[in-house]
Amino acid sequence: MPWKTLLHWADDTTIVDGRVYHLVKHAGDADDKGRPDPVETWYLHDDDGGWPADMRCSFTLGGNKRVARRLTELLLVDRWERVYGRRAPDGGELWRSPAGEVRPLAELLRGEHRAPA
Repeated sequence: MPWKTLLHWADDTTIVDGRVYHLVKHAGDADDKGRPDPVETWYLHDDDGGWPADMRCSFTLGGNKRVARRLTELLLVDRWERVYGRRAPDGGELWRSPAGEVRPLAELLRGEHRAPA
């Protein structure tokens, strides 16, 4: 089934379970010599009362805003988490559901993890 969002976005802000979250595009972490990553990507920030919160609450969500929104939904609504140290047969990321099911990220981004409505 094609992806159908469960979140409402106002610009780059959404609310999940009464908490406010923002997608913010900025450079990644500095390398071991203190040089900032020149590539800007999307990160999820939890709103701690100021906008945006200083602490990001996600790994990089990539440079594509549409994909970053889908990853945000997988993290906050569906409660999937990224599996570190293992790769899918196609070389892509693997993610784990709250029940322990492991699936390739490509399937999740297509919405294949959701039952038809």
